[in-house]
Amino acid sequence: SKLVQMRYALSLGPIMSHITDAITGARVIHAFNSSTNFINRYFLLSAALNQSSTLILGLRRWTSLHAELIGAILIFVVTYGCVLLKIAPAFSGLIIATLINFVISLDWLVKQFGDTESSLVSVERIHYYVKT
Repeated sequence: SKLVQMRYALSLGPIMSHITDAITGARVIHAFNSSTNFINRYFLLSAALNQSSTLILGLRRWTSLHAELIGAILIFVVTYGCVLLKIAPAFSGLIIATLINFVISLDWLVKQFGDTESSLVSVERIHYYVKT
């Protein structure tokens, strides 16, 4: 996830620079009739950024799917255990409701950990630039 976020950050810089250059140098671009070159370059940079964004989104969905799958299996096992052990319905409902809240909290925790790890990429880059 960290490497994917770093790839995203590296592909975001050139497109932002290109947009800034296009805005500040619009008169020069039109004077030399090179707008098609700037548009084609923008499409190339945009495609690289979209690839990184799609990869990040796919990784987040994959992680979320696995966390929810583990939660569903855990809920099934506990529910089946409540039926086999003949636990009172009120206690079974309380156990299952608590377990559902636990699974939701676990999914949120995994997402927050992934976001925190991704945002540490910028800190690592600053640390790298300070050292060099």
